[in-house]
Amino acid sequence: MKQTKGNSIFQSMFLDATIGIIVANENGEIQLANKLAASLFGYDEGELLNHTIEILIPKKVRSKHHSHRENFHKQPKPRIMGEGSELEGLRKDGSTFPLEISLSPLNVDGEKLVIAYVNDITNRVKVKQALQESEMRFRNIVNKLPVGALIIQEDKLEINGAVENITGYGSKEIDSIKEWFEQLSGNDFETNWNNYQQDLRSGFQEIREISIIRKDGTECWIKFQGYQFNQGVVLLINDITKTRSAEKVLEENRLRLENYAIDLERAVHLKTRQLAVSAQKLEQASSLSKIGYWEIDFSEGKSQITFSKEYCELYGVEEDAPGQNKEYFLQFIEGEERAQVVQNTKNAIKKGSGKFHYKATNKSGKEIYFQAELKCYYDRFGELETVFCVVQDISEQKKAELQLETSLARERELGQLKSRFVSMASHEFRTPLTSILSSVSLIEMLNAKGKLAGQEKYIKRIENSVDNLTSILNDFLSLEKLESGNITIQPKEVLLKDFFEELKDDISANLKEHQALVFNHDGIDSAIFDPHLMKNILLNLISNAIKYSAKGSTVTVTLELSEKDLKIEVVDQGVGIPVEDQKYMFTRFFRANNVTNIKGTGLGLTIVKRYLDLMHGEINFTSIENEGSTFSLVIPRKTP
Repeated sequence: MKQTKGNSIFQSMFLDATIGIIVANENGEIQLANKLAASLFGYDEGELLNHTIEILIPKKVRSKHHSHRENFHKQPKPRIMGEGSELEGLRKDGSTFPLEISLSPLNVDGEKLVIAYVNDITNRVKVKQALQESEMRFRNIVNKLPVGALIIQEDKLEINGAVENITGYGSKEIDSIKEWFEQLSGNDFETNWNNYQQDLRSGFQEIREISIIRKDGTECWIKFQGYQFNQGVVLLINDITKTRSAEKVLEENRLRLENYAIDLERAVHLKTRQLAVSAQKLEQASSLSKIGYWEIDFSEGKSQITFSKEYCELYGVEEDAPGQNKEYFLQFIEGEERAQVVQNTKNAIKKGSGKFHYKATNKSGKEIYFQAELKCYYDRFGELETVFCVVQDISEQKKAELQLETSLARERELGQLKSRFVSMASHEFRTPLTSILSSVSLIEMLNAKGKLAGQEKYIKRIENSVDNLTSILNDFLSLEKLESGNITIQPKEVLLKDFFEELKDDISANLKEHQALVFNHDGIDSAIFDPHLMKNILLNLISNAIKYSAKGSTVTVTLELSEKDLKIEVVDQGVGIPVEDQKYMFTRFFRANNVTNIKGTGLGLTIVKRYLDLMHGEINFTSIENEGSTFSLVIPRKTP
């Protein structure tokens, strides 16, 4: 190619360009190639001249390139080569690399030329692969969640196995969120789903409960909460059908009891003057419903109390046992509750009626819950004539209520735990993913501007974010294995020098500037333990010590072996743990209030505690805020 085809300005731009540039003629012969282009393909400057462009194309696609070149010259116009496909270049040493090529026609002194702008996109491909792998790990975690999870992106829907268990519909049966929502709820999609999405975008995250129809036609109640993220919405779903059923049964029992009490009050009021008939009916009802009564008669200027046979049977005493008065039956009620029963009785008599509950222990020592309903009756002058109190054994009902309250408390605790998980996971996943996405965008901008040197810090940021996600997922997987009982102890003799060297290599990358990590084992050569579990335990404790300590501090690990135990201490000079938070440190997802600005899942110490439980070991700690913490482990020398 003659010198007249360029000028000094063109040559300067050509030679100093931060992108590879190759100029070839109509026959595919390379006329010019700047230094960067030659370097990308592993050639020295000027070494590519007069070679055909096919020398840079992998052999598997080289035969097709001649026709592509001819088609370009028939309709020459600027375009991206191989748009929509993945291109590769062939280096001099035979290796290949991903690249991006833009073509532009050029006519110089009547000669048809083509300029190819070549860009090595190896790093971009690696970032894309890393993001795909990260997304795959995230979806694996979602698939293993014990609650239903739906990921909605645009009009696409993905569900985990728990959703299929709840609804009966599998992922292959549902093409879109609209079909799923209308199929399950039987409601109009536009007036329900769109309104809920709008609420999510405004930051509203109300927990909702709706009734749906399963695939088999049965009704199911679900509780769900949505979260908006950059590319869509995540819905977490929990089946609360059993809880709803229990609440319905409890409400029915309450209404039944209220109706019964009303009917009983009416019967007593209408039949006061017909005691013989009332007594006969009450005796029959008492034998069926565990009901007894006592009565005080104030007529004829006296006060006489009587107790029914059924009432005596409730306390396990004979009807005609001597000394039966109010003090006699009060002896079966203990302490403060006895005084409360006396006071409640006085209040009911003063008001004319009343209802209250109490607990007593019958003669055989059995604990019984009673419901007492008292009613006063007056003569025509308004004077108190009779006090009538019906007492019923409600122990079975009380037992059911206590069991239900316990179940509801456990359900609330589980709900709180899931909410804490969702809050933590949403925050911990969103931050590194946002960092990754922003870094990729910046790298693409730098590529477009030809600033290759500025990419390193953003690539490092991506690597750190991926490491952080990997750490979070590892914590979740470790806890899942522990919960499912898939971990067994495999103790063996371990050389401590080699073990600590390997541990130090693994953890050194986490050390801050001028931080020191010191291992002491007083000349002990070896010990018997499960190296895998021990490594996970120490990695968690040492990583925490490094993370919560300042630059220039020292983290010390000391091992002491006795005839019975293996003792390990991890000592740091970090921020310490506030006194009010120390009792919660082994609770899942809990983090002390002085480290909320430092990344973490709140699972590390929980996992350590569970590992030590498997090894029949113990863990204790002492900590002073702003001075540091010491974690002490004691493990039996012969682990099971």
